[in-house]
Amino acid sequence: MRGLRLPVEYLAPSLRLVLRHKRFTALAVVSLGVAIALNTTMYSVLDTMIDPKIAMREPDRLISFRFYGDYRRLIPIHELNAAVVGTTFHDGMIGSRGSYDDRIVEHGNRLREARVLSVTPTYFAVLGVRASAGRLLSARDLDQEVRPVVLSERLWRQLFPELDEFEPSSIFAGGEARVVVGLLPYEADFPQRYTDVWQLATRDELPELALSIARLKPGVSLAEARVELNTLKLRFAQRTGEFGRSVGFNARDLSRPPFRPWRFHWALIGSVVAVLLIACANLANLQLARGVARTRELATRAAVGATRRQIVGQLLAESAWLALAGLALGAILTAWGMRLVDASVPPTISDYVAHPQVSWRVLAFAVGATLFCLMLVGLAPALKLSRVDISDLLKSGAGTGKTRSARRQYGALVVIEVALALSLLSSASLLMTMAVQVRAYDLGHDYRGLVTTFVGVLPEGPADRRTKRDWSELLIRQALAVPSVTHAGTIARKGPPRRAMSVDDPGGAPIVYRTAASSYAVVSPDYFRTMRIPMVRGRDFSPGEFAEPLAIVSERTARCLWPGADPIGRLIKLDSAHTREPWLRVIGVAGSTRTSVNRDQDALERLAMRCPGRDQVTSAGGVFVLNAADTAQIVVRVTRTGFRWGEFIELVARGPGDANRLSLALRRGLSALTPATTLGYPQSWAQATGIQALSDRQDFMASLFTVFAVLATALAALGVYAIIAHMVAQRAREFGIRIALGASAREIRELVIREGNVLTLLGIAVGLLVTWQSAAFLRAFLLSDWDRYDSRVFAVAALLLFAVAWLASFIPARRAMRISPTEALRNE
Repeated sequence: MRGLRLPVEYLAPSLRLVLRHKRFTALAVVSLGVAIALNTTMYSVLDTMIDPKIAMREPDRLISFRFYGDYRRLIPIHELNAAVVGTTFHDGMIGSRGSYDDRIVEHGNRLREARVLSVTPTYFAVLGVRASAGRLLSARDLDQEVRPVVLSERLWRQLFPELDEFEPSSIFAGGEARVVVGLLPYEADFPQRYTDVWQLATRDELPELALSIARLKPGVSLAEARVELNTLKLRFAQRTGEFGRSVGFNARDLSRPPFRPWRFHWALIGSVVAVLLIACANLANLQLARGVARTRELATRAAVGATRRQIVGQLLAESAWLALAGLALGAILTAWGMRLVDASVPPTISDYVAHPQVSWRVLAFAVGATLFCLMLVGLAPALKLSRVDISDLLKSGAGTGKTRSARRQYGALVVIEVALALSLLSSASLLMTMAVQVRAYDLGHDYRGLVTTFVGVLPEGPADRRTKRDWSELLIRQALAVPSVTHAGTIARKGPPRRAMSVDDPGGAPIVYRTAASSYAVVSPDYFRTMRIPMVRGRDFSPGEFAEPLAIVSERTARCLWPGADPIGRLIKLDSAHTREPWLRVIGVAGSTRTSVNRDQDALERLAMRCPGRDQVTSAGGVFVLNAADTAQIVVRVTRTGFRWGEFIELVARGPGDANRLSLALRRGLSALTPATTLGYPQSWAQATGIQALSDRQDFMASLFTVFAVLATALAALGVYAIIAHMVAQRAREFGIRIALGASAREIRELVIREGNVLTLLGIAVGLLVTWQSAAFLRAFLLSDWDRYDSRVFAVAALLLFAVAWLASFIPARRAMRISPTEALRNE
């Protein structure tokens, strides 16, 4: 019983001692609180991805199913829906479909790109979700004059930051008015969906909306549902003529999405654990350095009869107060950190980072991390300081300098801290470098303010004799009529019928190359000016140029077809040499462009350089033909199910200002096209090519690891400071003797700094080896494998860490310079 009451007896006096040393206490609590908050926040993210909390009625009874097969579209959607509704395993079925036409959401001057979901009227009732504010949608909203929508809480805060409470408000989605009637919390959406807007499908859309989610009846298992779906599979297989694995249903549980950890997740776990270990080790060093100044107190306690167990209890009680305060601060910072992650994580990286959620596992993790730190921060220093030599400590008080082995022990710990900090700092530097490179990446043209969309065209009737060039000119005129559009052009990528390309050879027979499926493109005269693709040689197309078939080749294609020769004036034919296709005269060479940031782009460049002597032209779209030569009419193609399709033309437009606003304006301007056209949703070039998503991902990951690196560097510097300050306190008598014998202040300073530099350099050496291996876990966020071996990044990170550690050594070195020989030798 005495052993159980011992810590309680020391709670009050230990609290007074902790509060007495305000600077040490504040530093210890902040370091520990930040480390615990960082670990708990990141653990909550991973916990959400592994076992998300879903705010739905009995989510374990929700399944998703999808019919695959019927590649000839013999079974209409409404018949498929009727068949699955007629099964007996469910208590309700719903359908949903992403809406691309409405994904640009506006309110006033605020514009956001959102994930919009069109759903069936019973969607929310079958899921069993509740609105956090306002109401949800139902069948009565189908006939509303202004289409009602439900927003996620996240999007609501972004569009209406000035409102403290929800109130019905108006927004625009895809340029059309909407009224917000309610809000849904993140937990009411399916894991990692990041839906922002829910709206009911219109009455015209509902028959074509496939049912894909079902609620199982009580007592019915997923296996039993699959049996009924397999029965439908056999019926549909007989109609479609598709059997085996080519047709059927796949059904899965929606409440437990599969979690496949990426290398990034292991890097994330290692990073936050490293920060926690560094924080705990540093606090242990600080406790030790502080304990050196208390050696006389501890010796006095031992002299008057205090046992080692009582001294350990006293020191542990002090550490317990620090750990408890760190846990309280960590809980506050965790709540703030989870809100920050929720607001800043882009939906494009939902495979890596999810919305953090609070659960009992997260709270248990925070408590466990605190107890772990308590053992490291309190137990090790307490056992070390409790081994007091009464005669030596009462005699010297300030230390004798005999504990060099102890300094080596704690110095080894500092080496590990510096190594871990360098690994994090190098990883953050790599990601920051990649983020800067993505933003400054040269695609060969200026994509800012550029919008692209696809337009499908069909003849309006048998008498419609318009050619592809006529349709292209119509689209361009319609786009230029939009006030915010300054340039517009079209491009249609094609391939020769026999996948052959002929090149003239002045010294002999033409050379024939095999080509890729899309080896040339038909463009309008203003295409290159719209894209702002520079001409490396020759000239651009001119409006109204119809004299002869002309062509422009990309710089890469020119190197392939005419290595070491001037391509201007040369002839190419988009077919075999003996066909009647016309020869095209090359009038210009355009700079090679890229449609995305490709980690294998260097390999493509090397492949293109091997083109001479090969029979393959590797660059898709490397030859551009003026659309003046494209006088063919639109050919209507009809599938077995009666689906009619014709020609797809890509339209590019440019204008000043925000590209998202330009895409909205272009959509409104092109809506007046004839019913025979099918308009794709205009997107900014950065969105269409994925560059914007890649930039968002790189920025977020760089910011995340930069936070880790800054904390680790600060804590590592604190570790160097603690061990050097501990060394100075222990060797105070030695320094006093040196000064008395004539040592200068500069020599004392260099002696102290040298010991800190040795620890730092050893840590950097170990850290470089750790970084070499750990950078592989960030491979998904690097543009190429060579980026993780960039010695310049490692050198800068090492120099930065060394400079911070040197400063941490300099502070106690200055204190050693001011040691008075009289004071140091007074007790001798």
